[in-house]
Amino acid sequence: MKNMKYLILISALFLLSTSFFPFKKKWIKAHKDYITLYSRPSGFSHSISPDSLKIQNILQEGIDCVEEIKKILEVNFSGEIKVYLYNFDEAEKEIGTNGGGGAIPTKGIILYTNFEKNNIDSTRNRIQYLGLHEYVHIVSFKSIGNATIRLFAEGYANAVDGTYGGKSIETYLSLKRMKTPSELLDSDNMFEGYFYPQSGFFIKWLFKEYSIKTVNKLFALPRENFEKEFEVITGESFQIMESKYLKYCENMLQK
Repeated sequence: MKNMKYLILISALFLLSTSFFPFKKKWIKAHKDYITLYSRPSGFSHSISPDSLKIQNILQEGIDCVEEIKKILEVNFSGEIKVYLYNFDEAEKEIGTNGGGGAIPTKGIILYTNFEKNNIDSTRNRIQYLGLHEYVHIVSFKSIGNATIRLFAEGYANAVDGTYGGKSIETYLSLKRMKTPSELLDSDNMFEGYFYPQSGFFIKWLFKEYSIKTVNKLFALPRENFEKEFEVITGESFQIMESKYLKYCENMLQK
């Protein structure tokens, strides 16, 4: 079922990247600065479409998210971002999920679900319409590079967002379930409930330990010879870093 959802999402992403996107004429378009939002008109489906106030709030959230991401990652960003917001009752069919969405960094596009009930970002104490995660994918791609390692592609988004399932990523950590950096580096088949919080936690630790500017140089490295390149860039071996990180986790989680 999970693979089928991914297949549907990939198909939707492909359609959006071509001129054959079948729902072109059924969107309401709104724009603010570098964010353009496409949402469904009232009465489009059985689910509620966003009203004008919500549309403006989503546009402002997008700008706030990008500015926060730029500050955290110490990068510049220029370019347009397009958000396609699907009604709840169509989202699973059209983009493979009604629990969130996905991004096409190469196109600067986000596909997302319009939730009828407000979600709360507990770490920022505010309503979350899309949140930071998908915006991180676009900003990091445009300003740092194309991450081919899942740990960095998703880890950056999880670290900057800082939440998983609406809760702080730290709340999901336990010492007996902690994965090593080596395991996170080769994590394509890792259970998401472990990978998402832990990848974000690990990347946040890297930021503190080696500086954001330094870790940004690791972002787009290929998997091949990553450990060697890590040492060239940070001045410390991957094995020493791994030992330090595991010791940090042990000390923190035993408190």
